[in-house]
Formats: sequence, structure tokens, C-alpha cells
Amino acid sequence: MKTFNTITPRYAMLHGFYQASYSLTIGYASVYLLAQGYSDAIIGIILAVANGAAAVLQPALGTLLDKKKSLSVQMVSVFMLLIMIVLSASLISSMDLLPRAICIVLIFTLEFSLQPMVNALCFILEHSGIRLNFGFSRGIGSISYAIASVIIGRLVSQYSESLLPVFYVAFFAGFFAVFLSLWKVPGKTPSAASAADTATEDLPCSQSRDTETETSAAAAPLSLWQFCRTYRRFMLFLFGSMMIFFMLFITGNFFTIQIVTAIGGSTSEMGLAVAICAAVELPVMGTFNKMNKKLPIYGLLRISILFFILKFTLILLAKSMPVFYLAQFMEAGSYALYYPGAAAYTNRLLPPADLVKGQSMLTAMFTVSGIFGSLIGGFLLNIASPSFMLTVSYTVAVIGAVITWFSVQKVR
Repeated sequence: MKTFNTITPRYAMLHGFYQASYSLTIGYASVYLLAQGYSDAIIGIILAVANGAAAVLQPALGTLLDKKKSLSVQMVSVFMLLIMIVLSASLISSMDLLPRAICIVLIFTLEFSLQPMVNALCFILEHSGIRLNFGFSRGIGSISYAIASVIIGRLVSQYSESLLPVFYVAFFAGFFAVFLSLWKVPGKTPSAASAADTATEDLPCSQSRDTETETSAAAAPLSLWQFCRTYRRFMLFLFGSMMIFFMLFITGNFFTIQIVTAIGGSTSEMGLAVAICAAVELPVMGTFNKMNKKLPIYGLLRISILFFILKFTLILLAKSMPVFYLAQFMEAGSYALYYPGAAAYTNRLLPPADLVKGQSMLTAMFTVSGIFGSLIGGFLLNIASPSFMLTVSYTVAVIGAVITWFSVQKVR
């Protein structure tokens, strides 16, 4: 492989700007929308619509890249970011609730859809002979998320939530500039569409498989119905995981500010809590392969399930910010283990003919969890309280944990 020393840092900056902008838009979505006068139920609908629209847009972008040979990932991403900059700038001026909601949905949809573009570029560059350090790039993203969460939380707490669209414009402009600097780097391969379609989470550009799985490479791929019937325990694993992530999205992404406010915190404390999550993920994800040499994948996944429940229990019982902060440290053993573990588990459990379908269904699980988490979480907040929302989501997560625990197969 050819090595381009200047490309890895620029690719890492893409992750940095993406994660920082994600923190600003999605992480602080409730903070901004509540300040603009939207109810919790409407906030849930806005987030759900954006999630659903992104799920439609992502494969459409992959198809577009395949059909239009003159287009590259960089070109499409730059165009998306230009739209996001214009929409964000429009939010700075006064606007009625409906047009503002439409602008926000469009921004969030494009934000979600940029993630597979960033990941697809890694796939494309490596297949073009350019070596990238994905772990380093993902680490820069986590650090950027943590730093942005703390700084923006303090600024919003000290000044006003109306500053957030200004930060949107600034970070999207930086994101735009980095993509523009990679304009002439190869951004098209024959499999660009499949990369953009399936890389909808921060998965490594490649994952190793067990040699036993490789032997069935020539098998014909199953239909969706055949897949679900053949891999019933895998489908149970996804269903249980979806129930766990239902609470994770509610507590970690969509309605964090409502939970923090109920126990005496503010946007500043929320920013610190989110930063703790991002910071503790990095060393665990970075050493996952080493841990996997000592413990099998199924064992690591079960450990993550225990940490998820421990984290959720602390959040449910938290009556002060120190306990809530303690819960965020559990991220190191929960999401940070589950995230690479689930990708590797899927890769080693399924034969190559069904691997793309399996990874796509893993991604779909995250999307469905986000949609239900935002809709139901917003509804529960609207009719009751944060504590009631947490009780309901905790019950769902515990049931999901039991299903996931017993459905995990003994894959190393």
C-alpha cells in the first residue's frame, strides 16, 4: 500500500469535526429546542423524523454514487455541508416554530447521513492503496466530542442557547474545509455505494473473520426472510440489543438535559457528563483487540451487558450530579466494549455471503432504537416526568439485557 503522510491527519480531522458537530447538534438538541419553545413530545418527533429520514437518505446516497461515476464521496459531502451551513445560518435569525423545526430536521438528517460518508471514504482510500490509521482517527473523534461537549456546555450555560446555531456554522465550515482539502484524493471505487450504505456506524474499514467462516465464502446469500429464520439467535441478539439501546439513546443523546436538570444540574454539568463518556471510551476501544486475545467475543459482550445495567441503575437512582457522573464512567465497560464487540461478533458469526446483510441489520438496530427512544422518551416526558421515563426505559433495558445475554453464541 502507498502511504500518504498528510492524508491520515486530514482524515482524522474529518472524524474530529464530525464528532464535535454531532455533539453540538444531536447532543445539545434538547437544550436548543427547549429554549426555542418546543415541548418534549415535539422534540421526540423531530429527532425521530430526522433518524428515519437519514435511514432513507443513506442508501440513496450510496446508489447515487454508484450511478453517477463523475461524483465522489468528497463532492457529495461538500454539497451536504454547504446546505447545512446555509440552514444553520438561517436559524440565527428569528423564525416561526414550524419553519425552524423543518430546518432543524434537515440539519439533523444530513448530520446523521454524513457519518457513513466519512466511513465510506476510509474504505475507498484503503482500496485505492492509501494506508490510514482508523483507530487514531476514531480516537481524535472521541477526544473532539469530549472537548466540544465541555466547552459548549459552559458557554451555553454562561451565555445563551441561541449561540448554538452560530457554532453549527463554524464547525460545519471547518468540516467543509477539511473535505475540500481531500477533493483530489481518490473518492470513488466500484463498491462505493455498498461502503456508504453499510458503514453507518464507526466501524473499522475491515474486520477479521474466523477461518471457519471463510470456508463458506462461496455460499449463496440468503434472502431477508431466510436470514431471519436461519439466524434466529442472532435476531434475538439484535432485538435484545435494541431494547438496551432504547435507554442508552434516551439517557445519553436525546434527553440528557431533562435528566440532568431534574437532579439539579445545568448545561455545563451535562457537557461534562457527556465528555466523561467520550473520554473513557477511547482507551477501551483502542485496546479491544488485545482484550479479545484473552477473552472471547461472547464473554466481552456479556461483560458489556452487565456494565450497561450498572450504568442504567446508577442513572435511575441518581439524585445528585456526582452519582450521575459516576454512571458515565460505566461507559468504559458498556458501550465501549459492546460497540467493537458487536461488529466483530457479527463478522465472525456469519458467513461472508450474509455478512453485509448482518452488519446492515446491526446498523438498522441502532436506527430503530434511536427512533423509538426519541418518540417514546419525548411522549413519556410530556405526560409524566424524567423519573417516570427512566423507570420505563430501565424496565425495557433490563428485559433486553436478559434476552441479549442468553442469545449470544459462543464465538471467539
